[in-house]
Amino acid sequence: MMAKKNKILFIEPSDSWVTNNKALINFEQVMIPIGLMYLSAYMKKYFNRQVETKILSTMTDFNGNEEFSKLLESFMPDIVCIRSVIFYTEKVFQLVDVIREKSPESLIILGGPNVSSDNAVLLNNRKIDIFVEGEGEESLKEIVKTYIEHGKTMLLDSLESLGGILFWKNGKVVGTPKRACLRNLDELPFPDYHGIDLEKYTSFLNYGYSRRKMGVLFTSRGCPYRCTYCHNVFGKSFRARSAENIYEEVSYLNSEFGICDFCIVDDNFTFDRKRVEKFTDMMITKGPKVNFYFPNGIRADSLTKDLMDRLIASGAIWMTFSLETASKRLQKLIKKNMDIEKLEEMVHYACEKNVITNLCLMVGFPTETVEEAEESLKYFAGFKKVVLPYYFALKYYPGTEIFKDAGNYGIMINKETYEEAYHHASFQETPLIKRRDFERLNHWYLRNIFLNRERLNNSVEILAKHFSVDEIKDMFTLFFRRRVKDIDKDVLNYIMS
Repeated sequence: MMAKKNKILFIEPSDSWVTNNKALINFEQVMIPIGLMYLSAYMKKYFNRQVETKILSTMTDFNGNEEFSKLLESFMPDIVCIRSVIFYTEKVFQLVDVIREKSPESLIILGGPNVSSDNAVLLNNRKIDIFVEGEGEESLKEIVKTYIEHGKTMLLDSLESLGGILFWKNGKVVGTPKRACLRNLDELPFPDYHGIDLEKYTSFLNYGYSRRKMGVLFTSRGCPYRCTYCHNVFGKSFRARSAENIYEEVSYLNSEFGICDFCIVDDNFTFDRKRVEKFTDMMITKGPKVNFYFPNGIRADSLTKDLMDRLIASGAIWMTFSLETASKRLQKLIKKNMDIEKLEEMVHYACEKNVITNLCLMVGFPTETVEEAEESLKYFAGFKKVVLPYYFALKYYPGTEIFKDAGNYGIMINKETYEEAYHHASFQETPLIKRRDFERLNHWYLRNIFLNRERLNNSVEILAKHFSVDEIKDMFTLFFRRRVKDIDKDVLNYIMS
């Protein structure tokens, strides 16, 4: 008689976050839950027939608590693993409440970038059994192994012997020593694409703001840079998959699932130049012909024109660069230390090559003056072929160095400013930049950069080399938060009116 399988449910909480408009819900940006897909594949690799996994997204698989309750009752999970990002905290708590009501014996585990010893809001939820910090594969494997061998009660009694977790004990949150990061990423199984329905995700927009079937590639972990505003989920030691291993995954996903568009979500894809050269050589000489998108992870001063040409020849059509600030003083303060002149060269070169090029700027750093913010915006305005000029209010997220140091700069953290999505305009005031200053700067940005007619014309021309007219209309519907039926009438001529 076959032993009962232990059922593990993985949940990706998300909601309308870009449009904030339920009427435009199918124009939301929704990506496949790649982190949970890695965990699902890892559990299947190590526990084989002892476990059964299921992956759910709140955007694609159910609508509201009633549908979620029915899914719980039909699957009856032994273990529920939830990924948490900070602006979906309330959504996480709603899910936990339903689980505790409908499946009270389930072990509830929370992981993701939102889990840190500084996040009191999250850790105060006593309905969650275990919080996993950092990389989740080995911690979850150890938890599941103990659960299978000894059951839930003995597991909860022996949490102090497990690594990389936080939990409640004697009325307070305690933590175990942080777990060492995985070293050989080639040993990881490919993410569990069989555990999701890819077609459901084509009902929404992906990282390329289209409805194409898109795979997500995580080719390295860890970033050697020390930017003070950044989370440190994967550590500061750069660990990379081999070029051969990445190529194998691309080829497999292309042949098995017909995926021709791939989003690479590394913190720093181009850090190891030789690895990039080897991978691009394989793509150029052997194929398949695909498109690569870099919504982050390409540091401009790690590029050369030759390397840029290789990336483009291998399929790169989308690159996002992060300037953050044009002030060299602030670059040093926030430990980004970007070579601004090199960034300018690479951004202009990418635009000349008709790459869909995007650039990021933030305002609200400690000690930043209004004058420095204005100078950064004026510098930003000089990039007339950037398709997406991202302008953000700096978020002081719990667990980051900038959050811990805020008090030293006289900054009183307002949690409402970081609980909203990073692109929302809720601004963390500093002693030198007030809310009214940010609003004035934001109006200047909208008028002179985002809605600049020359830049928009250039953007449409570049986009047209990679996307259909309907795809471009979908993009601008999202950007403008209203339906775009005609690009000239609803975008270009609208700006002139």
